[in-house]
Amino acid sequence: MDLINKLVDGSVVVDTKLPGQAKIAQMAGAKAILVVGDDKKDDWKSSHNVARPLQKHDFVKFVDAVAIPVIGMIRIGHEMEAKVMERAGANMIDESKRLDTFSEEVGIDKTKFVTPFVCDIKDIQGALKRIKEGAALLRTDSSEDSSGDCQKTIAILHEIRETIEDIKGFTDNEVKEYAENKEVDEDLVFKIKKLGHLPVPLFAAGGIATPADVAQVRLIGCDGVFIETRVFRGLDPEQRVSALVQACKEYTNAKLIAELSIYFRPEPK
Repeated sequence: MDLINKLVDGSVVVDTKLPGQAKIAQMAGAKAILVVGDDKKDDWKSSHNVARPLQKHDFVKFVDAVAIPVIGMIRIGHEMEAKVMERAGANMIDESKRLDTFSEEVGIDKTKFVTPFVCDIKDIQGALKRIKEGAALLRTDSSEDSSGDCQKTIAILHEIRETIEDIKGFTDNEVKEYAENKEVDEDLVFKIKKLGHLPVPLFAAGGIATPADVAQVRLIGCDGVFIETRVFRGLDPEQRVSALVQACKEYTNAKLIAELSIYFRPEPK
């Protein structure tokens, strides 16, 4: 899990739709890119009827474009898509709700793969299920939030943090009762009680658009952030990504965050 260890120290992962965007993200200091391809369901469905991951020959263009890790997106529960993505050279596989649903609840048995998986979650219950399946990294799921803001993401982070605080104070019997009621693995709940945090890293994703957003989610307690493709809109996207990378590292430095925010002024109409 060398890749996971390299990502956990305040890293920024940038969503990309074009190899050129991937190159910009790399130059700006992003630690990895997520190839979202056709994740916009409405646009994709208009001509294809279902949102699927990029085909191998298109995905390889991103792998060839950069030297940083490339994350490929697949549908939840679609084991063959994962195998194809692994063969295409993905450094990590994102089993994502941002594509159309292949399986509502049952994820892939990730222990069968060499490539690590990242999964989106909304709460501790979902986190424990994905970890049990073998997920190496988690990120918040705000796919149903249409506000364009990070309010849903922040709410998920707060809820997870509060639940962890509750678990830390549980007796052994309360841990067992909690695991039974939530239908999650008892050993994993005990592990959270012992560690005081999730046993795998948690990244924030969804509506994070400014240095202040990055700093806020980091203060709540996430290990890094995913940035959406909107960062490439407007002038000087490399400077914008670089500012978000700096904010993720120096998230307690309010003076720096204020200075970095100058790159996120609304574009003139």
